[in-house]
Amino acid sequence: MEEDNTHPTLWAVVKVLSEHSKLYDSNSKGKKQLISIVLNPHWTARDVQVALLKALGLGPPTVSVSAHNVVKVRDSHGALLPLTPVALHSSPVQPLVVEICGTHQHVAVEDCRVEALPPTFRTAVEAIVKRFEERLKIVETGLDGLQGRRQLLVEKELHQIQETLNFMIRRLDFTHAPNWVTGQT
Repeated sequence: MEEDNTHPTLWAVVKVLSEHSKLYDSNSKGKKQLISIVLNPHWTARDVQVALLKALGLGPPTVSVSAHNVVKVRDSHGALLPLTPVALHSSPVQPLVVEICGTHQHVAVEDCRVEALPPTFRTAVEAIVKRFEERLKIVETGLDGLQGRRQLLVEKELHQIQETLNFMIRRLDFTHAPNWVTGQT
């Protein structure tokens, strides 16, 4: 199929989750199949999903069938793409990956061969983690005696309040109330 100016063509490699493969042809399990679908630029995500399911032969394009199938489209780097005709750009040489799975099922993304981090970065991160662990250990050892110290401070403060209260009571006992307080003239 050739791509014309009005209707773009989606080229994709199909990947079906093993638990969900009963919906897909058992002969194609484990094999990657290249498909192409002509997309209408005015389609919604649901229209694209139904067209993909219909092209894969996963049953009639009804709402009940498409509601139980989750369709994910990824680019060559493994990034998810929206199911809109404008966002789905591909070619037979660089097709997109279409993952078909059920609700709450996932297909693991293939390794994209990211280069390993340099050893200097790793040692720097390990040093930072070690410093934080040491500081945390110091804080945790200080927490062991914290409850006892807090109790001593509270008891000391209560003792000072009690002494002040006793002093004020003794002072009040020694002083005579003025006549205007007792009501005597």
